[in-house]
Amino acid sequence: MQNLDQLDMLFVLWAFLYQIVLIIHFAVRKSFFNQYTLKFGWLVYALCIPGLIISVIILLGGKSWSFWLGGFLLLIFSGFGFYIDYIKKIEWRKPINKSVMFP
Repeated sequence: MQNLDQLDMLFVLWAFLYQIVLIIHFAVRKSFFNQYTLKFGWLVYALCIPGLIISVIILLGGKSWSFWLGGFLLLIFSGFGFYIDYIKKIEWRKPINKSVMFP
């Protein structure tokens, strides 16, 4: 990692941090769906904001699209998930609603 520039380091650190958050989120969510996911799941969706900011920084830094595209895709995915889960309150997990799961 000594040969990485600051933008590469930012990308790697954000990727690891986000994956750790997702691992913890999905581990806790299974056991405490109603108490945890419905109250705090929006925080995972909200992580798209720093992800987008990091992607814009990487884009403006001149990095390849493969470094910055993820933040924009995360924004789309998180926006859709937040809309379905918290605004429309559509139950799509149990039973599986394929029209929501695969838009």
